[in-house]
Amino acid sequence: MATVINDYKKEFVVKRLPQTFFGGMKLKLGYDAPIYVYINQVLIFILPFVIGGIFTLLVEFDAIAYDIASYIYGSIIFLFVLLEQLFSSFNARNSNNVRRLNNVFTEEDEIEFDSCFGSETIDFVLPVKKFKINIIIHSLLSGPLCGIGLWYLLPSTLESLYHNVGATVVLFMFGWFTICVAQYSLTVTSPPEIAIFRSTDPYELQPLMRPLYVYIFLAFHVVQWYDDSYLLVNQILHVVFIFLPLLWSLAVLPPLDALLLWLMEQCLSILGGSPVAGDLRLILLFLASSLIFIIIFFTTSVTGTTIHAAYTGYILSLDHASLANKIISAIKKPNSTNQITSSKTPLGFGWDWGVKEVIFHIVMLSISVINIFLAYLNVNSWSFNNADSVVGDPDLIKALGYVIIGLTVLVKMFGSFQSVYTVFGMWRNNLYPHSIFQMEKYSKAKSRLNILALLRRIILDFIAPVIMVQFLGLSFMASSASHTFILALGIVRALRWVWQGTFNSMVEISIVHIINQTFVPTSGSWYDLGLGPQLLLVGLIWNRSNSTIDKIYCYLTVLISSHTYEKQRPKHSTLIIALSAIFFPFILLVIYVAAFLSAPLLPLFTLPIILIGFPRPIRSWPGEVGGSANTCQDTVYYSQLSAKLTSALKSSCNSGSLGNLTAGSHFLARFQDRIIWLQVLECGFGFCYLSIKGMELQETSCHTEEAAKIDDMFERSFEKEGGFPFCFFNEDFFHVLTPVDAIPVDTYSSAKTVLTGLIDSPDTLRSIGKNFWKSLTWVLLQHIAHRGQKPVSRTTSPSHVKGIDRGSVNSRTVLVDVNGKMSQNNDEKDSGRATGEVSRPVTASSHKSRKSLASSWGSLNSWNDDDSLDNVAFEKSGNKIPLSNISSVKKEPVTTIPGVVDSALDDDLDDFLKDFATGLPPVDTGDFFDTFSGAPIGSIKLAGSIQFSSPHSSKLSLPLKWRDIPLDSHQISNLLCDFPKDWYRHVIEHLDLSSGVPSASVVDEIMSDEALTSIYVQLISAIFSVVNVLGLSGVDFVSRGPMHVFKVFSGDIPWSLSLDWLSQDEELFNLVIKAYRFAVKMSFDEVVYGEASDNDEVREYLEEYKTECYMGLEDDAGWAEAVLQEKPKLFSMGCDTSSHPPIFTSHILTRQPVMISIGRLNGEIVRALWASLAMELFYCTNDDEERYSIQAHPSILRNLTVQAADPPLGYPIFYSKPVNIPTL
Repeated sequence: MATVINDYKKEFVVKRLPQTFFGGMKLKLGYDAPIYVYINQVLIFILPFVIGGIFTLLVEFDAIAYDIASYIYGSIIFLFVLLEQLFSSFNARNSNNVRRLNNVFTEEDEIEFDSCFGSETIDFVLPVKKFKINIIIHSLLSGPLCGIGLWYLLPSTLESLYHNVGATVVLFMFGWFTICVAQYSLTVTSPPEIAIFRSTDPYELQPLMRPLYVYIFLAFHVVQWYDDSYLLVNQILHVVFIFLPLLWSLAVLPPLDALLLWLMEQCLSILGGSPVAGDLRLILLFLASSLIFIIIFFTTSVTGTTIHAAYTGYILSLDHASLANKIISAIKKPNSTNQITSSKTPLGFGWDWGVKEVIFHIVMLSISVINIFLAYLNVNSWSFNNADSVVGDPDLIKALGYVIIGLTVLVKMFGSFQSVYTVFGMWRNNLYPHSIFQMEKYSKAKSRLNILALLRRIILDFIAPVIMVQFLGLSFMASSASHTFILALGIVRALRWVWQGTFNSMVEISIVHIINQTFVPTSGSWYDLGLGPQLLLVGLIWNRSNSTIDKIYCYLTVLISSHTYEKQRPKHSTLIIALSAIFFPFILLVIYVAAFLSAPLLPLFTLPIILIGFPRPIRSWPGEVGGSANTCQDTVYYSQLSAKLTSALKSSCNSGSLGNLTAGSHFLARFQDRIIWLQVLECGFGFCYLSIKGMELQETSCHTEEAAKIDDMFERSFEKEGGFPFCFFNEDFFHVLTPVDAIPVDTYSSAKTVLTGLIDSPDTLRSIGKNFWKSLTWVLLQHIAHRGQKPVSRTTSPSHVKGIDRGSVNSRTVLVDVNGKMSQNNDEKDSGRATGEVSRPVTASSHKSRKSLASSWGSLNSWNDDDSLDNVAFEKSGNKIPLSNISSVKKEPVTTIPGVVDSALDDDLDDFLKDFATGLPPVDTGDFFDTFSGAPIGSIKLAGSIQFSSPHSSKLSLPLKWRDIPLDSHQISNLLCDFPKDWYRHVIEHLDLSSGVPSASVVDEIMSDEALTSIYVQLISAIFSVVNVLGLSGVDFVSRGPMHVFKVFSGDIPWSLSLDWLSQDEELFNLVIKAYRFAVKMSFDEVVYGEASDNDEVREYLEEYKTECYMGLEDDAGWAEAVLQEKPKLFSMGCDTSSHPPIFTSHILTRQPVMISIGRLNGEIVRALWASLAMELFYCTNDDEERYSIQAHPSILRNLTVQAADPPLGYPIFYSKPVNIPTL
């Protein structure tokens, strides 16, 4: 078993516990400190008692009046605290700024003290306040605290309360100890508290916690002094007062922020509301509810109270947060972020406030008000006909009560039929589908259940509320009870609870009606309460009873599983069980008190040793919901899933398969490697707020063990070969998780495969190379054909020549006449030159230049990346094809010849470019095509210029920068014959050009254009050479094995001298990597589905990859973007280099309907583990990763529950904002 707490932390906790109990005195420093350090602290601690004892003697001997003594004593304490804090601030300001460095190997709190009143001693005993204003505030609070405390603990005061000397002595001594403990927080600083709600105290509120509780007790004493009706309360509080240090040390009393939020939440629940999803909303809703109640209370008649409570109750039960957000977003100017968010909001009734929703709520509000008025008219009519009585028609009220009881039973039955287990989660429901993976059977069985779900929804949302409003209206307005505070509170709560918690309201009315009709006569204290207070009392008892049962279940589960789970069995588990049996009545008392306070249990270090956790809001954590998470690259999967899951959960919430949703409910959803934690934050009429947390996908051993248990439970519950027998019981009834439902969600199904035996196969590697020719050809042609239809990423390569004035070339129109003007001389048609263009003679070196592909077209890159000089006449000169002797553009009208564009360059620019030998790669019209096809393909004489023979070729012309290939012809000569010409033709046949898919004649013209074909052959061969040949040091890429494939797939092309040409052009580089990834994926698919039989099948593969797939690495930004854009498929590769040999894997995400299993968690166990976690980390700072409390526990899912806690204690990788699910 793992260590509960290590030795270092044990010593740390042992030092902290006395500080907590004594209010902050550090009586154990962990090393030998001078005695005066302890004496100084003790003197400051007992000073209020010493001075108070003197004034107590003076008062008891009648030397001074008690009130004067209180004033003087309070003033002395005020001055003392003020002066000592000013002295501490003065000392800190005047002490040396450079402090003595302690040995880093000594205790962390070790200080070298110089003298009794040295600066180090003063700074240690009287630390400076964080905010200077607190010097005044704490001084002002200290005076009344001690002054009234003197009066509170006077022997004469205690004697008047108890008339017992022994009680007086005990209360006097221990009472002053409580005063000293509370005062020490104000005099010095706050002690380390076990009851910590927030990780930090930014406003220095912690020192006010203990004095505040003392002030509460003193306030009741002052009230009792003027009103003797509070005598009993004052007597009880005096006894409790002496136990305050113990309650503070046991973390029973909450800190101020938790106390205020808890009180508002409890008051809101008593007023008929629900715990809410945020602190600000809680405050606003509490203030609104309280104000409305006060207004209604001063409506002196019961009838008026009922009418006002009817419509205000409906209004307060609605989703105000969504309405407020809608109004704010309508006022603010919409931005792109809001538009993106709103586009992901599910469509349909109830998801957002719109015209339909407003009309619906107006209609329902009108029905509620009309219903109350009908009840009012009914009561008045019946009373008029029966003047001897003021009570309404008992038969009608009784009939409505029995109708409500019947509807309650139907709603419970219909809801239970929707879940996989019924009868408190014990018996497998035979109406539920016997298999969730056979979609036909699942859908058929669910369709039958949906009929019952629809009936349940109609009853719960429409029929039952109307009947209950009528029942309550008749009962309230026909009652003869006088208008009181408790009666008004009961009426307001009942008429709001009808809408806020409809099913719970039905249960409460049913219980009260049964009691009134069966067990209680028409007179007595119960009957005199009236229906409203009766419902309030029953509601509180019902709520606390359910909480008590859950807490007993929580304790027994932790106790029994700590012994039965051998791997994590404590050393003294048998002794703990024996002691638990002996002290079980005391344990029950602890559970009852925790349930009464609506506080979680606190199992110390998750052991079966329980305390009462301090009361806190039901959602357990402070701060904003979804404010932070431990995000990583897996977070994106939960981001995509959350919206889809929210939409799918609507049917489960409405059908009742998740049970009765209340704030504080917890659910766990599971599919494949993902675990989703759902927490219900708020419920009301027509809405439910919940938060979604995503657990980490990189599973640890503890995570895996608990996840395996969850999978086993869901598999046994939802899937059984041959179906489930009629009597099939839940084998894990005492588990914290109870399976409830499974729903289809459109999200990503993940498949991870080890590629060993596939990627290292020579056949597969050769297939990748073969498919790379095809995919690269297809990708480039598709990109060129569609480049004008959508924006493309442009990259500007630096100029080859330093000092070129790019400002002299403003636009392409300066250089090239886009209308393609040329001479009217038809004899010039075949030459492709503009009229007047003079060809330079071919030199002897021009023949040699045919063997070279090197050129320097990059200097023209700034003209236009999407254009080319295919239609500009050039002439060979030397080893390059320079832009020389280009004539001026003729200004007179000329005839346009398809495929040829005249050019216009100034003579000086022409000479400038000539000096740098800028031109196109040479095209060997003889040798090249002989090599390519094995036979001459006809003669094409470019003579320094590229002339397209087809008018359609210009649409497929390559950008200039792509033709600047820094390779010699011999480097790709062996690859030219591998170019798939038949595939090239097939791709062209199916290109969607601007005029549509080309006809056969157009394809023939393009294919006959040897100039176009040649530049594609050269470019693709050069790219293939750079990727698979040049960087491999003469080794065949098949022989290099799978590592080469993985590196290129990852964008890491082997280095060669020619790699810069490819990598510096971002657009071309991305297209090459994209094509290579297509080739890898197609080769894998061919292994699985069979080799492509023809070009059509290859084209289908590639088109599917382009439109439906994203391929890349999981840590790429594009991968996350593709997931959020919900691409149908994603493919990536991975490599584990820590293994020898490396293990290659593939990861495929496929978006499809996936069955997600959902289970309901015991909320009390979750809250108990979270309370233990907060105590252990905040107070004990026991953050050991191998500690006992974080180890796997399959019965209570301890490790997963710790992960699901809010940061910084928990570490979910995804945490959503409050999500609204409509329940109408």
